[in-house]
Amino acid sequence: MKRLDRIIKIFLDDEYRASAEMSSCKASVNEQLRIYNELIGYEAEYKKKFIMKSSVATSINRVTNYRSFMARLKLTIDKQASNLETHKGELDVYTQVWREKKKKTTVLKKLNEKINKDKNMELSKTEQKELDDLVSSRSYHRKLGL
Repeated sequence: MKRLDRIIKIFLDDEYRASAEMSSCKASVNEQLRIYNELIGYEAEYKKKFIMKSSVATSINRVTNYRSFMARLKLTIDKQASNLETHKGELDVYTQVWREKKKKTTVLKKLNEKINKDKNMELSKTEQKELDDLVSSRSYHRKLGL
């Protein structure tokens, strides 16, 4: 019994570590998503400003610089999107590992509860038998007049 409790504790510790790793990875995904969204926002803002400024005559040099910058920004956004997908994939793995550990822990806990329940039922049966024997013994002695 105590042996099973120790095993359950080990599984709980493993589950806790897996949960911590999953939480850390989730924070990383959120940070990557924040950076991605900032880049997308910056791209939209830069386009808007360029369009507003280009309503007046725009030099060819300015247009070339804009296109060059937007191409580099697009590469950065694509790289960030790739980083985000990589982190999401890692989060999926950590989540799966945590679910498996949680499932094993839950199974062991249920097994432990069943063992305890069966043990308590056995004790109850034994106690009931002893009480029945005691009552029957007293009843027998009363009949004999003792």
